[in-house]
Amino acid sequence: MPGNVKKVVMDELLCKYTIDDDTNEQLMKLMENALVEGYNQWHYDVQQNGGLLK
Repeated sequence: MPGNVKKVVMDELLCKYTIDDDTNEQLMKLMENALVEGYNQWHYDVQQNGGLLK
């Protein structure tokens, strides 16, 4: 996933959460993990099936 797309998603979510820095750091880690897992699933689908599973 392009880095700029990841940054836009993270920035958008962080704009909705104006809690303390520790909570924002935890939120960033959760978003990062979700994006990585989404990319990994997409990559697996492409390798196995030539595209996303329906």
